Formats: sequence, C-alpha cells, structure tokens
Amino acid sequence: MNYAKLLSPHHVAALHDWLAETGELYVQVGSQYDRAAANAYFITDLGQLKTLLSTQSRPSFEIYIFRDRQYPIRGIASRDLFDEVLRTIPVCNWYTIIARHTYPRPIDYIGAGKNYSTLKEEIMELEGRMIAIGMEPMDYYDWRSMLSEPVKVMYFAANENVESYEEYTESPGRYADIIRSWEDSA
Repeated sequence: MNYAKLLSPHHVAALHDWLAETGELYVQVGSQYDRAAANAYFITDLGQLKTLLSTQSRPSFEIYIFRDRQYPIRGIASRDLFDEVLRTIPVCNWYTIIARHTYPRPIDYIGAGKNYSTLKEEIMELEGRMIAIGMEPMDYYDWRSMLSEPVKVMYFAANENVESYEEYTESPGRYADIIRSWEDSA
C-alpha cells in the first residue's frame, strides 16, 4: 500500500516547514501490533519520506514524525562528549546512544541506560566513533500530550491526528509547487 497517501497537502506543508526549521525529521515506522519491529530514520528531505511511506508493505502501519531535533548531542565519542552530556541530560534520566544514519539506513541503537557511570563506560567503549545521544523520543514524550499537540509530532495509523495546517489554509499558493511535486511523484 502507498502510505504516502495518508498525508494531506496540510501535512506535507507542515512537514516542509519542519524540515526547513531543523534540517531533519526523526521518523519512527512500525506495526501497531509489534513495536519491537519498528525502525527509526532521520529524514532530510520530503522525497525520502515519500519513498519510505510508499514502500511500506506492512498490513498494519504506524508512523510518528517528530518535529524537534532528536538525539541532539552529536559528535565523536570522547571525554568531551561525555562532559556535554553531563551539562545537558539531567541526573537519573534515561539516555540512548545511537549511530546516526540518514534514510534509507535506519539508525542503530548502540547503548542505553539511566546513570552517568554506565554512560561514561559506553562512550569510552565507543571512543572515536560518531554517535548521537539523547532521550528516546518514543519513551520521552507524554503520549496524551504528544498526540494532542500536533506541533510536536504527527502520528498516522488508521486515523490521522492532524487534519489541517493553518499556514496552508491561509496561503495554499505558498505550498503549491511542493504539493504538486508530492502528488506527481506518486
């Protein structure tokens, strides 16, 4: 099934603006019935997102597209990167370490925990590798507020949680080329 058709022109316009703000979107794709089979991607343009959505063959489908930059602590695994984590992630908060890739390659989860000593050990074991660290967005957000605030995330499955985008409603001409490109490449 071509799940790209789930996105209305309002969604595409909003996602275009989100990409312009951050340069990337964090996208989690999976089955409604098997969360362990989910994959996460960093998308850097709408064409990648459309390809991802249109090539899914799962009988059930769930996608989360996050607006904010995820795994914001990025760099070469080192003592300096660990020091940045100490300044950024509060004590006793969960963290996840990933190997950050862009679509079509999904991200690789390479570490996780809840204390600084474990984090320091993991970073030192990965020394010299390019990594990204942050709180896993699927664990971090309060689900009720996340799904009621479409400015932070879009969710698609059987139903959509975003039916209109005010900027598109007010200025559809601004997005005409983007929407046409989205619809023409289906």
